[in-house]
Amino acid sequence: MSEHILLQLLADMKAMKASHSEEMRALQLEMNTMKTSYLRSEEMQNGIIQGLRYDVDCIKVDLDLCSKRVDVLMARCSDNVNEIQSLRLEGKGLFRELEAGAKESEVLQQTLAKEEDARDFFVRRCDRIEREGSVAFVVATSRTSVATAKTESIRKDYLRCYASLGHFSHLWCFGD
Repeated sequence: MSEHILLQLLADMKAMKASHSEEMRALQLEMNTMKTSYLRSEEMQNGIIQGLRYDVDCIKVDLDLCSKRVDVLMARCSDNVNEIQSLRLEGKGLFRELEAGAKESEVLQQTLAKEEDARDFFVRRCDRIEREGSVAFVVATSRTSVATAKTESIRKDYLRCYASLGHFSHLWCFGD
């Protein structure tokens, strides 16, 4: 019975590791998409990209730590399964080892629950980053539109001023 539970835990942890890899690829794709979106406003883009890179780096570190923990737990589960199978073949101390395996399984279930809580935290954090990125994009787009309008207004004022100066060029005195 404990062997089945450990095998199920091993399968669940492998699926969790694959899920972390998919989330990492999705985050990388999201970061690349956001980088190309902010090319219009270079100053704001640099601040946003630096912030996103920092957040992505933090998430990468957190995901790497989770992945390493999952690897350790998977190795421990695999070791426990192999040990239980060899004890069954040898016929020595099966009952005591099964009890120890059951206790280890409880610890692993508790650890897995903690890992699932951590994964939920990262999912919420990614959602927050996505929302903040969307808001920052809207703000950057709005500021870019305002800057473009102001630049166009300044250019028109300059051209009018330059044109009006042309009417008075006969009054200018050159040289000293």
